Amino acid sequence: MAVELLSQATGHGVIIGLSILFCLIILAAVRIQKRYLSEDSDQSEMFMVANRSVGTGLTCSAVFSSWMWINESVFSAAYTYKWGVALPIWWASGLSFQIALMAVLGIVAKLRVPYAHTSLEFMRKRYGSYAHGLFIVMNLVNNIFGCGNMILAGSQLVTGMTGMHVIAAAVLIPAGVVIYTAVGGLKATFLTDFLHTSIALILLIYFAIAVLSSEHIGGPSGLYEKVMAADDYIEGNYMGSLLSFKSKSGMLPVKSST
Repeated sequence: MAVELLSQATGHGVIIGLSILFCLIILAAVRIQKRYLSEDSDQSEMFMVANRSVGTGLTCSAVFSSWMWINESVFSAAYTYKWGVALPIWWASGLSFQIALMAVLGIVAKLRVPYAHTSLEFMRKRYGSYAHGLFIVMNLVNNIFGCGNMILAGSQLVTGMTGMHVIAAAVLIPAGVVIYTAVGGLKATFLTDFLHTSIALILLIYFAIAVLSSEHIGGPSGLYEKVMAADDYIEGNYMGSLLSFKSKSGMLPVKSST
């Protein structure tokens, strides 16, 4: 029987509270931009492409946040516990290539067509109406599967921790995102990406240091000794070791994710 770490009320409170918090932050940011930076989100250029004035810092945080899906973060940790250190290394290597490639493609695209708003405009200019229509369908299908995948993963995580109904979680999680995006446009997504990235990195660093410095672990050397002493034989790993990079099972999730 599953153990609920938190109550359902806590689950609802966290999701709704964070949604309200981010909406308030974005509303304040939109007002500040409009008053002091002359950036009005009611204008189409500002709403859709943020006046093409997004700096390096926000761009980097957006790239990091966009690729740090809940699927990648949660499942990679869970599979590492199951199959060993080979999985996060190969997982990160495979995704890093995609991130680098898409970043370069984005830069080249903006250099070639600096005044375009979306990738679909590139397709229409370069390949015509038929390719444009085809890519509209492909992008729509990709976004439906991608967003649905992330929402369901987050919903299952919240449900597993709090016992909150999965449908309620699936509705409430994207609700706040829809609201602040509708209010602030593209710039709002960059600002929230920056906040997400900052919070995520702080938490990751904190938990890593807290675990390694715990008296129950004894630092990196203590962690290594405990892993080596673990009586776990991983099928498909070299000598059944958690620390082996030769892992058949560790490669399979990487293939399916990429």
